[in-house]
This record gives sequence, structure tokens and C-alpha cells, in this order.
Amino acid sequence: MGYSNPGDKLSSAFFTDSAKLVAFLEDQPFDVFAQHKVGETEPTAYVCLQTMRIDQPCPLCEIVGDPSRNVFAFNIAVLSGRDLGSPITCVALFAEADFSLSLIRASRNNSDTKSIADGYWSISVRKIQSKPDYIFSHVRSSDLWDEWNLDPAEVACSLKELKLFDHTIVEVTPPEALLEVARKLASKS
Repeated sequence: MGYSNPGDKLSSAFFTDSAKLVAFLEDQPFDVFAQHKVGETEPTAYVCLQTMRIDQPCPLCEIVGDPSRNVFAFNIAVLSGRDLGSPITCVALFAEADFSLSLIRASRNNSDTKSIADGYWSISVRKIQSKPDYIFSHVRSSDLWDEWNLDPAEVACSLKELKLFDHTIVEVTPPEALLEVARKLASKS
């Protein structure tokens, strides 16, 4: 999945063993919701209707008994790996709990930060027994030029102008369609 166009959405699977530089644009997620992943080979994600802001009966919970997982939605800017001259854009990052907990731990353990939105973060991941282990390294703006070949003043100016996402970017399947999915899954078991 690319990340140079406005409106893109990423998952924490975007991060690999090759470090990527990002800026978190707010000090907390703009949305937290529960999600079901249905299917084995290519799972489809559905927002759980019992998520707090929706608060409706969820067919995937009630009929199928599928457990939901929390997802944290962050506004970020991906600073590394962009095409030369392409603008910095806001990207919605949908991260599962293991990513979010690792991020919180890293920001609390770093004396240079008061929140995740302080400075920049180099993020990579390594697999430990097929589970991701996220590695967060805080990057000061004074190190942007030396370590990442980025002008700190230009980056700061670009970040101030970005339009942020809110919960309306999260696509919620209508209850009737989710009921149909649940019925199909229940008939297969």
C-alpha cells in the first residue's frame, strides 16, 4: 500500500524491518474501535457494532461469537520513503493493541518526550515467533538533517498545515449487511 496520497489508510503491517520515520500529529488516537477479522486466507475487517460510539447489537459477536480486537486510529505523517519533491501528507494509521502499547511504552521511557506527538519516531519491526515486536526510536528535530536528510524547518512548517482525520474515516458496515455476513459464517460451521 502506498502512502504518498492524501486520504491513505495504513495498518501497522506497513512497518517492516527497515526503519521508517513518522510524526504522530496528535498526542492520542483520534478514534478507538473494536474490529472483527473474518476469513482465513485474506481476512476482511469489519467494525464491531458494539464499539462505544456505535453501541448496537453486533451480529458477528452474537451469532458467530467472533471476538473483536481493539484498533487505535492515529493521524501520522510518513516522512521517509516519499518521492523526491512530493508533499508531506496526513495518513490514518489503524494500529492494533500490540503496536499501540509498544508506542506508549517507548514514549514513557524516553526522557525527551511528554507525548507521542513530541518530535519524530523511527519505527521498525522484527518478528519474534511470528509475532511483531515494534521498535520505536525517538528522533529529535535537530537530528532530522543528519540522520534523515530532511530540513527540520520545512518539515515543521508542512506538518502545521496538514488536515487531520476524525472518526468519520472509519468505514462501518451497515447492520443489515453485517447480519448477512454473520449468517453466512454461521451456516458454514
